Amino acid sequence: MNHLAHQLINNPSFERWVRDPDNNQQDAEHWQQWLDSNPEHTEAVAEARALLLQISFQQQPVSAEQITDSWHNVSQRIATSETKTIRPLWLRWQYAASVSLLVCASVVVWYWLSGASTVYDTAYGETQAIELEDGTQVVLNGNSQLTIARNWLNKTQREVFLEGEAYFSVNRRTQNEQLVPFKVHTSNLRVKVLGTQFNVNSRRGQTQVVLDEGKVTVDIPEKEEATMQPGDYVMYSSESKEVTHRQVNPDIYTSWRKQQLILDDTPVSRIIRQLEDTYGVEFVLANEAVRHRRISSTGSISTEDLETVLIALSTLLQVKIEQENNVIYLYEN
Repeated sequence: MNHLAHQLINNPSFERWVRDPDNNQQDAEHWQQWLDSNPEHTEAVAEARALLLQISFQQQPVSAEQITDSWHNVSQRIATSETKTIRPLWLRWQYAASVSLLVCASVVVWYWLSGASTVYDTAYGETQAIELEDGTQVVLNGNSQLTIARNWLNKTQREVFLEGEAYFSVNRRTQNEQLVPFKVHTSNLRVKVLGTQFNVNSRRGQTQVVLDEGKVTVDIPEKEEATMQPGDYVMYSSESKEVTHRQVNPDIYTSWRKQQLILDDTPVSRIIRQLEDTYGVEFVLANEAVRHRRISSTGSISTEDLETVLIALSTLLQVKIEQENNVIYLYEN
């Protein structure tokens, strides 16, 4: 990071100008005059503005010393060492783009019986928008795979197989004046819909379904079928065989589509798990108690790049963050 950009981010007057220029006229005039007099610093100002706007959380005041310390520990690792940098991770994602994800046994059997299939997959840190033949819209999150049978529109039901995470906006379809169901299969359950919007996350032996709009049923092995209403969250664990069913704010679970991480009394463990699954990194905590903390701040963090998220976490949690290739270390101050 540009040294001047670092200094600007830690300047309260500069931050006021960036975040709320209309209500901080004096700051706005000062920085505009300064920029007019120092056009050679335009790039540094643009970098500082972009990063400040991406980190849009609200929190309890933190001293300048704490912020500087957090910045130092993150940026020093990123900027000064070629062996301890985010770049190798991004390079790793490029290689990962050519490698298909492993899928559950049911998908393999189904693929073999069906002949040729269409497979969509994403690398770490990548999202992909897909429009299926029936008009259904799908957004596939990083490190995920969606498999669809050949000639699936000629069948009595539309079936897709998911490994990872995806958001579905299902288009209603009829055949012989009958509604054609749309079914999402994961490694341990099935979601059946007619036309609706919902999110499915199937990783680590757990499948989470969050209904945004409409109505769906979830078919869980050896359990009663669960009918979901908008705002419902259903999670099934293959290991414990337990089912969790509760009401949530769907935006929290679907904000990844807009490259945002919404904070609302968010468990640190959920953020860590999401970053590990999406970016292909591993978190190592010097104090495991940090994993069980919750972030009481409200707002959002841009997830367009991992560096922005790490800087935000460092400041919010008041911890030191260091990165070695794809391993991220968290230390308490």
